[in-house]
Amino acid sequence: LEEQKEGKEEAEEAIQEAEEEKLEVLDDAGKEDIAVPAEAFDKFDSLFAQAKSAFAAGNFEEAKRLAKQAERSLDAVENAIEELEEVQEEAEELKEDQEEEDED
Repeated sequence: LEEQKEGKEEAEEAIQEAEEEKLEVLDDAGKEDIAVPAEAFDKFDSLFAQAKSAFAAGNFEEAKRLAKQAERSLDAVENAIEELEEVQEEAEELKEDQEEEDED
């Protein structure tokens, strides 16, 4: 019984961490003025829904595994955001260079 309670708590924690990580990714993107399309989170949303479903069914090990997998799926979204940031920075630099050249 104690083991089941511990498994439930671990699963709850994993689900909460995954949800917080998604919010953090969205927040970071917002700070950088990057619009993240909703479909970028399709894999996360699917895994997250499965995790919550497994949790509701009392399958805490599966819920924990799925929540951690959902959290890992955000890595790809974070990488894409970082790449977009770099492209935006390069575009800004080129624009500034062009403006400087136009002034000359």
